[in-house]
Amino acid sequence: MIREMQADFARYRNHGSSWVRAPRNPAVWAVIWYRFGHWVYKEGSPRLMAA
Repeated sequence: MIREMQADFARYRNHGSSWVRAPRNPAVWAVIWYRFGHWVYKEGSPRLMAA
């Protein structure tokens, strides 16, 4: 999950935006939440999140 998010940030950076502006972009947050949700769904949720 971390490698994919780093690749997403690098891709965003290659499009001309700075690292400082990335966390303020709603599209970046959408991708982060997608990656997290996908990790929980595919890899199995940690015991902390299990109901």
